[in-house]
Amino acid sequence: MCIGSDVGLAEGGAGVFIRARALSLEFTAVDDPRRVRWFPRFLERVLRNEPDMMALLEKNPFPETPPVFVRALYYDYTYASPEEKAKGQWWDRRLLGVYFPASRLK
Repeated sequence: MCIGSDVGLAEGGAGVFIRARALSLEFTAVDDPRRVRWFPRFLERVLRNEPDMMALLEKNPFPETPPVFVRALYYDYTYASPEEKAKGQWWDRRLLGVYFPASRLK
């Protein structure tokens, strides 16, 4: 089983999902977020739209204004079937739950 995380960023009710693979979220998801000290700081810096942090992402989905809320979900990833791969889908994923609840800056 491969566990992975997607960090979901929401602005004004619209969901934007980014994959921050450079941050090794695949391994972070197996631990309690209260024990992973850097993760809440990462989300706080995303909420502040800090250029150094956003540069770690493939693309800043909020180039003009920072998101209002962030949350992190975690999924179970499995390889797609050969038929699905033929259609360009490489992974199947199943939502396991909320890794970090929706949060915002005070």
